[in-house]
Amino acid sequence: MRAFFAGIVTVVMTVLIGTSCILVWPISPRGWLQQKLMWVWARTILAASGVRLDLVGREHVRGQPFVIVCNHASMLDICLCAAVVPVPFRFVSRPFFFKIPFLGWGMYCADHISLDPRNPREAAKVLPELGKRLKRGVSVLLFPEGTRSPDGSVARYRRGPFLTAIREGVAVLPLHLSKVHERLPKGRFSIRPGTVRVTYGEPISTVGKRDRDARPMAAEVEAWTREQADRA
Repeated sequence: MRAFFAGIVTVVMTVLIGTSCILVWPISPRGWLQQKLMWVWARTILAASGVRLDLVGREHVRGQPFVIVCNHASMLDICLCAAVVPVPFRFVSRPFFFKIPFLGWGMYCADHISLDPRNPREAAKVLPELGKRLKRGVSVLLFPEGTRSPDGSVARYRRGPFLTAIREGVAVLPLHLSKVHERLPKGRFSIRPGTVRVTYGEPISTVGKRDRDARPMAAEVEAWTREQADRA
C-alpha cells in the first residue's frame, strides 16, 4: 500500500514541480528558485516513501563553491542529493534524465548540465559550462563512477571531476550515500522504506595542485567512500 501511495506522490510531485520550474524560468533563468522547488519535490517523495535521513558531518559544508563528488548506486541518488545538499548546486547528469517528462524539463529549466561520460568530445564542451557556474558561486555535483553501480559497491572514481576542481581552483566536497541500493536497487521501481545515512566529508583544497594531482585525489576520495560504505 505504501509503495502505491509513494508512486502516486512521485508522479504528482514530478508533474507539479516540473511544471513549476518551467513557469518560474523567465524570472529565474539560472535556477535559484528551481532548486528550492526541487528540494520540496525530493523531501516530499522521500517522506512518502518512508525514507529517513541520517545526516553526518553537515558542518563540513562551509564556504563555497565546491565540486561535489558522490557515489552512485541508485536512481534514488538524484532525489537524495536534491534533498540534502545545503548549498546552491547544479547536477551534471546523463542526457537520459533530461528526456524524462517533467523531471527532465525541470532539470533543464533549473540550469543543470547534461553530460554523456562516454563521449570525450562532449565532455570537453561541458567543462566551460562547469566553470561558469563555479565562478557564479554555484557548486556542481558529479558522480565520478560515471554510472550506477549494479550491486551497490563502489566503482573506480574517474579523475575528471577532480581535474575540473583543480583547474577552477575550488575545493572538492566528498559526499557518501549509504544503503541507497537497498532502498532502490537497479531494475526496481518502488522505493523500500528505511534509513539512508548521508556523510559529508571534509572539503579537500586544490590550492597548489596541478593536473597530475587529479588521479591521486580521485583515489583518495574513492578510498574514503569505500571506508564509509564499510562502516554502514
